Amino acid sequence: MSNISKERLEKVIAYFNKRGYNQTLIKYQLIPDSLSRYLRKAKKLGMNVNHPAQKSPSQQAVKLTQKGNTMFIDSPVAHDIKELMENFNIDQDYWDITKTIINEWGSVDNFNRQCKAWLQAKGDIIDWNTFKKEFLEDVKKLSPVIRYKHTNLVGKAMQEINIFDLHLGKLGWKPESGENYDNKIAKDRFEKALVALIEYGQRFCTIDQYLFPVGNDLFNSDKDYPYPQTTAGTPQENDLRWQKSFRMGRQMICWAIDLLGQMAPVHVVVIPGNHEVQKSFYLGDLLEVKYENNKNIIIDNNPCPRKYYQYYKNMIGFSHGRETDVPEARLIQLMPQEQPRMWADTLFREWHLGDIHHKKVIKLRNEEDHTGIVLRYMRTLMGQDSWETWKGLKATRGAETYIWDKNLGMIANFNYNVVD
Repeated sequence: MSNISKERLEKVIAYFNKRGYNQTLIKYQLIPDSLSRYLRKAKKLGMNVNHPAQKSPSQQAVKLTQKGNTMFIDSPVAHDIKELMENFNIDQDYWDITKTIINEWGSVDNFNRQCKAWLQAKGDIIDWNTFKKEFLEDVKKLSPVIRYKHTNLVGKAMQEINIFDLHLGKLGWKPESGENYDNKIAKDRFEKALVALIEYGQRFCTIDQYLFPVGNDLFNSDKDYPYPQTTAGTPQENDLRWQKSFRMGRQMICWAIDLLGQMAPVHVVVIPGNHEVQKSFYLGDLLEVKYENNKNIIIDNNPCPRKYYQYYKNMIGFSHGRETDVPEARLIQLMPQEQPRMWADTLFREWHLGDIHHKKVIKLRNEEDHTGIVLRYMRTLMGQDSWETWKGLKATRGAETYIWDKNLGMIANFNYNVVD
């Protein structure tokens, strides 16, 4: 209690003065002994501590017990469990309902009701949600209002920068797999690749816009409690706590977007990978908050797993490319179906995919043998781990960038190769 901040103490006491004892317990997820210590400390500091003059019906004749990660609520007011949860602001992102009892008895003149609920906290999600809420508030304060004016240049082109399948958090051991790989190595490779690819584009032509895909298994795991797992539940070997990996990934992507944004407008598309469907969406949500006042940077975090972008006569589709989910032939059909207007307005159309960790280019044509669609599979900077070693998988590590002319389609492709 001695470590409690004055700001939090003031918030709790203000809420207590307005809503009363039981509501404060639930709002701030305190046990009775903890709230009593709050009250004693407030009085000691000379703060105004008053019980509300009139309690609301939802606060009368209520029994609330919280012990550790469990909570019990017994109320004669609520008609059902949904109403009970709403009356006491129980966030079911925090709590699972493990047991309920609803009883009614008596006559019209002497009617009685009883609504009980037993709750269980969802692992360490309470800490994570608190962390996320505080982080979002901090980021909003730091989001600058930027007005960007871009000069219309002759010979301008768009640069697409692809750093796919980084698998941040993944652990590789050199005696087993032939190379070490961890978060520090991943971060170093990411930063070097980004700087090199930017320089390649600037040497070639004047860049008027950047297209930057984010996600595509940026993180190695999605579920990390009680052990690291992919979205589908496949166990993973990670080298850091998931909180540190997520924070590092967020810092890396923000650094990259800020760097690109100093030179030209940036369009970010968030592509979920099969290892981190949820984390990639959370990251995209944070990016939307950070750059909401920056008109120079657009974040596309649409829940659809496939994204499309049009640059004049060019149409680029993004998907993680997992063949068990959507086979290549189906992707060819989806492009005109999902974006018919974009399809009609463009001449050059491609799918850019990841997942398989090596480069693969397939050119397909329709029945009339024109207006081809190119499927490109991107390489990865990721080091080899135990699973890949046992499977005998080995590929050149790298990342690449494409330069798009507004009328001529892709006019250049540069590669960054890992040689260390």
